[in-house]
Amino acid sequence: MDYGKLAEKLKDFILGDLKRELREFKREVLGLLEGFKIAIETMNKRMDSLGRRMDFLDETDNRGHMCSHSLVV
Repeated sequence: MDYGKLAEKLKDFILGDLKRELREFKREVLGLLEGFKIAIETMNKRMDSLGRRMDFLDETDNRGHMCSHSLVV
């Protein structure tokens, strides 16, 4: 029996399996990162919207109009 050929085949098998697992892991991580990216973009849009609303309320308040956040009891 040629142990060199057997060792080479075993090495090829192990490396092939590791490469396949690494590709699968990479796909999973990229999918998760894409999900995080979407969540962060959504939060940024929401924060921008809230900022615009607050700016509008401040501008309205500065013009002398009554706003719900400026009422003092």
